[in-house]
Amino acid sequence: MAIFFDSSKPFVENMKPFFAPGVSQAEIIATYNSRKDTYEKDNPPDLYKAPTITAEKTTEVVFNKCARILDVGSGTGLVGEELSKRGYCNVDALEPSMGCIETAQKKKVYKNIMCDVLGGKKVQIENGSYDAVVCCGSFMPNFIPPSGIKKLVRIAKSGGCVVILLRREFCYEGSYGQELQLCIDELKESKEVEVIEIQNAPYRVGVPGVCVVLRVT
Repeated sequence: MAIFFDSSKPFVENMKPFFAPGVSQAEIIATYNSRKDTYEKDNPPDLYKAPTITAEKTTEVVFNKCARILDVGSGTGLVGEELSKRGYCNVDALEPSMGCIETAQKKKVYKNIMCDVLGGKKVQIENGSYDAVVCCGSFMPNFIPPSGIKKLVRIAKSGGCVVILLRREFCYEGSYGQELQLCIDELKESKEVEVIEIQNAPYRVGVPGVCVVLRVT
């Protein structure tokens, strides 16, 4: 069953039900399937800054425009569009909503689009497959768990980068933020990554964000 989404309500209010305890990934996927034709209307670039910032941050650490990049939680392809505008031509996508994939396919900004959740059973991505892994707006309760950052690191090649843009509250606050910080600390302590930056960044008008950039060692 899809979660009811009322486009007349403020974005932050509409998102609250997604983070409630017990909400399943199946419910979230069903909701995004039902919103495939309205998602971008609800998230215009003048309000939803995160995809543009994600692409800009990627340009700061990935200089080869032919680098193999994976966009995790790619949605309708907003980040893919921004990467394409900046000349990146070898971008794959991983997205569990078939409805969103249908929208993204029309943009022709991805070489391959895989339909699955991160760490799912339908798609097997080998460790060290990508020069960079980007993820915009998917590190949230009931979407990608904090431990998902370790999966992103392992998908990236040694010397490659991971770029994550998320809401500030989910980087630092509550049990989700605490667990994410613990995962980052564990990756640093095990010398799997070098932290390039963890800095405040625009996410959406009225919603502060944080950009996490890691270099895989």
